[in-house]
Amino acid sequence: MVKTRFPITVVLCALAIMLSARQAEAFHIGNVHVVVGASAKEAYDDNITYVKDETKRDFIMNATLSLAADYEGKTMSISLSTYITQQLFARYTKYNNTSESLNFSLKKEFSWYDRIGMNNYFIHAYEPGSFDDAFGMVSGRYSYYKNRFYFNYDKELTKQLAFAANYENDLDIFSRDDLANSYLNSLGGGFNYSVTSKTILSALYGFAARSFDPGKSAFTNTGTFGARQYLTEQLYLDGKVGVDYINSFGSKTYVKPLFFVSITDEMDKNMTSSLAFKKQFNANAYEQDVFDYWEFSGRFNRQFLKRFGLNLTGFYGNGKYVNQDITDNLYGGYAGLAYELNEYLKATLGYSYAQTDSNTASRDYKKNTVTAGITGEF
Repeated sequence: MVKTRFPITVVLCALAIMLSARQAEAFHIGNVHVVVGASAKEAYDDNITYVKDETKRDFIMNATLSLAADYEGKTMSISLSTYITQQLFARYTKYNNTSESLNFSLKKEFSWYDRIGMNNYFIHAYEPGSFDDAFGMVSGRYSYYKNRFYFNYDKELTKQLAFAANYENDLDIFSRDDLANSYLNSLGGGFNYSVTSKTILSALYGFAARSFDPGKSAFTNTGTFGARQYLTEQLYLDGKVGVDYINSFGSKTYVKPLFFVSITDEMDKNMTSSLAFKKQFNANAYEQDVFDYWEFSGRFNRQFLKRFGLNLTGFYGNGKYVNQDITDNLYGGYAGLAYELNEYLKATLGYSYAQTDSNTASRDYKKNTVTAGITGEF
């Protein structure tokens, strides 16, 4: 039996009236630029529990409130963004939930030569937020908490040579009893050298410790050499090669190569595209094992005729948990359209497909999702 939900049309109409009545694009509190947003979207999902058999289909209403604040000073900039989303299921109401996200970033210049950056991203949700998140993840529907903290320090030693150092701390907490919580701490540093304005070389070293609670820890030392080559002012090629030395959860040591290459075209603010390939062994947040994987990904964003926007994403990855002999293939794509109804309102339509094929049947699933809604900012 389908239970009645608060009609989405009421939400949409209220949102439209509220936003259309605004006469200013944003609030300003001193030097702080504030944007308030709201959206209401209806989705059809043919596999809400990420399983192979006995799939459940449902219509889901997603109501979101968001807030973004930015400060720009002479030597420092700060940005803060947050959202809260309420999901209401038409049939399987036991899956109704609320997800939240908070992102904070800071950039500070101490001189012409010294600067720092800091970012902290937190999310609590019930579905993976991207194909990268879903790759290697245990299938099924469950909530998780992620927190990513990143700090970097850059110093220009000469006009061509710069030193960079970074620290990262990750936290992954899962609601399932059979999944251990995961923690990551990593340190890195190295040098960037500008051969010319179009060619930049880098040499970097990093150390990472991945721990599970309950469970063991893995330690990784990574050395890489990389380059960025600008083919034109907006088209550039990135490449990186290196070696991972992994002490894997107290059992085995691996010495494995890593490769990364991407090409990015930033034609203008209305059009960007990229293609990337990556091959690596690593200790990820999902299993106490080494994940041997490679992946292709592509993105294309285009704004047409000022009001019409297109967003495309594609992904294909193959990965194996070495000691458990679990092999996953994940492939999927997303296509999204957006049309600006007026200065404040935007109508959206999206479709995504994801499929995992595994040699472990419990990890298999196929998933189609169609979403339509309206978003506003003021």
